[in-house]
Amino acid sequence: MIKNVLTNIGGIGLYGVVSIIIFVAVFTAVFLWMLSLKKTYCQTMQALPLEDENRRVAELQTRRANFRAPRAASIPDKPKR
Repeated sequence: MIKNVLTNIGGIGLYGVVSIIIFVAVFTAVFLWMLSLKKTYCQTMQALPLEDENRRVAELQTRRANFRAPRAASIPDKPKR
């Protein structure tokens, strides 16, 4: 059934060509972007998974200690009718 539907669509062969062109364009763009990256950026990104977990935990604890939650404002009671 699907085969019959696809064969009856006019210009169906164009979709294959367009999809290949889009794939090649995106692949080329990513490749050129990769070539334009600076070495220091690549080294920084490469080291991210290996960073010391203790340093991150210490930073989070410092942020929590410095954060003061605002006091809840007292909401007046609704007047009785």
